[in-house]
Amino acid sequence: MRQLALALSFTATLASSATAQTLGHGAEVQVSYWRVAAALLLCLALAVGAAFALRARYATRGRPLTLADLMGRTLSSRAASSQRCLELVDRLRVNPQLEICLLVCEGRRYLIASSANGAVVLDKDLPPAPVDAGAPS
Repeated sequence: MRQLALALSFTATLASSATAQTLGHGAEVQVSYWRVAAALLLCLALAVGAAFALRARYATRGRPLTLADLMGRTLSSRAASSQRCLELVDRLRVNPQLEICLLVCEGRRYLIASSANGAVVLDKDLPPAPVDAGAPS
């Protein structure tokens, strides 16, 4: 009997606390549409600014950013920055595990053998390939 009385009092306590507050009867909140539009424009401006900053940061390859980097560079400076210092001239797969590569780095030619175990420089400062006089240019 005592347990039944305890259970009923617990249930009554829960029921009274559940009906103590009625949701949805608070004061109406007035938010101006101008305020919502301004917040949206601010967020969009921050997103565009972050996109430009990331684009410039990756384009500069880690050097400090300048205003020219953020605003975009001229066509001639983009063409100059697209020149790579490392170029793969030719690649030959000898077998499934071995590959021979001819690389040019800052004007110097390297012959490299690469496998799953690593890479070995076979020859460096190779002379340039002879130009065939009969080949079309």
